[in-house]
Amino acid sequence: MNIDTLEVAQQEGRAPWTEIEIDTRDFVVYNDIYPVTEGHTLIVPKQATQEDILKCMKFAVAMGAETYVLGHSPNKAQDAKEMGATEYLITAESFESHKDTFDVILNTVSADIELDSLVGMLKVGGTLIYVGVSGNKQSFHPFSLITGLKSIAGANTGSIIGTQEMLDFCGEHNIVSTIEMVDASDPKAIDDAYARVVGSDIRYRFVIDASTI
Repeated sequence: MNIDTLEVAQQEGRAPWTEIEIDTRDFVVYNDIYPVTEGHTLIVPKQATQEDILKCMKFAVAMGAETYVLGHSPNKAQDAKEMGATEYLITAESFESHKDTFDVILNTVSADIELDSLVGMLKVGGTLIYVGVSGNKQSFHPFSLITGLKSIAGANTGSIIGTQEMLDFCGEHNIVSTIEMVDASDPKAIDDAYARVVGSDIRYRFVIDASTI
């Protein structure tokens, strides 16, 4: 598998956004293969035609926040630091050392987590926000929230206006990412990609090359 970007995929005709409808100095409007109404058309800034890895952290850094990344292994520590993180922390080793530290914790994983311990890392009035969803029920002790005026919240896909604002922000701050393109014509490549996902042996998002299906 080759490391690739969505921009390259577009240039080679392997992504939906291929036919340019409007091309200006600052942005491009693509006429993609999917029928949409005018209200659902997105303008893509020229500086940001790629998707993400650790994108939540990139946004926080671009907004000027002091940003930490919590992870279960050190595999992405170097990536996080290169992308602007103040520090990369092993979650299970940081519950006590970083107690009452963070204003916001954004949970992007789909695994079970130690809620009470994670909430304990929040400052008074802090918020734990879920954007990753585990398949199992999650539980916490109410005192974890009550004693520090803390809260747990969740967020889903944003509105079309919010999405456009996000894309504009990406363009202004050059927030881009790297993907691994998978050749679907090679069954072994698909099997290998799946095995790596199951084994948590991935650094970048896998994208199947639709032209090879």
